[in-house]
Amino acid sequence: MKTAKHLLLLGVALGAAGSASCSIPKPDCTVAQTNPFGAGLTGVAAYAVQFIPQGTLSCPQIKGDVVGMQAYHPASASDPLVRDLSKTSIAIRTQTHGELFWMNEDFGFPTDQDQPNALGDFVSNTPDENDFCQVATAEARVVFPGAQIPEDTGVPCVDTAECTADGGPGGDCTPVDPMDPMAGNTCVITYDFEATDLTYRWSNLQFYVTAAATGSQFTADVEIEVNGCKDQYKAVGMWPAVDCTHLLTGEPDVMMCHPDADPNNTELPRLFGSGINPDFGPVICDTNFGTVPAVDLYTGGYANAPHCALGTETIPALEGFPEITPVP
Repeated sequence: MKTAKHLLLLGVALGAAGSASCSIPKPDCTVAQTNPFGAGLTGVAAYAVQFIPQGTLSCPQIKGDVVGMQAYHPASASDPLVRDLSKTSIAIRTQTHGELFWMNEDFGFPTDQDQPNALGDFVSNTPDENDFCQVATAEARVVFPGAQIPEDTGVPCVDTAECTADGGPGGDCTPVDPMDPMAGNTCVITYDFEATDLTYRWSNLQFYVTAAATGSQFTADVEIEVNGCKDQYKAVGMWPAVDCTHLLTGEPDVMMCHPDADPNNTELPRLFGSGINPDFGPVICDTNFGTVPAVDLYTGGYANAPHCALGTETIPALEGFPEITPVP
């Protein structure tokens, strides 16, 4: 039986041999993967991506989005049922595109013309000398034709004025049952979902890939076109996407971004860390996340929640969490 001493000596010998004859290989190019289970108490295993305008904007500003990504090996040219392990591709889906696509499905609109996933290829399987992996281009488009959807609020009424007194969208006082006058009336609100033709054109994607940070920071150029109106942005993304809304006050709180748990905090115990790499920073609680009006209405506004994000346009951003500063 090998003793602990024998194993220790064997490990030292192997370590000495390894250091003399080989070096640690670079990791493969990849992205931080998206999954539905989240990365912490308020996290989603996707990227929080800021869109920084480049030049004067011609359209309403798209400030930020939650973006899911997956890396995969594409099918080989000779056999579509066999993966080409010599190549790596990525799929990109923004939350805005995903919501628009699901709206088409929920409202019964055709989805054949939609491509919610932007697909691109890594130019190399390994990072360059600066630890970056590049994807040249990727594009996605979803067309939502718009809809007017009535909803019975269940609120009794006598006339239409009662259905608009709360300051919400205009409503009608409608008979509960047109065949039964004794059934009374109810407020029916009609929601107007705007037609939205949305395209993201990604280019010059740069993912920071090391053994300690496997693609969990990236930058890119992105052209966002909404209903024919185009603007240029720089995208800066960090994984995971963490909602930094204080769970008790409902206000933005940068401490929700902290990587460490704080169960003894008397104001708000944090039983879990955020899941953000503790080397990443500066990190801010960015309130500038937003999406197109139709999606905002469809989701009830949750897509516009503040998120933890990098406080710089340059990556790698590795100042660490001691430098956390809140958004002014």
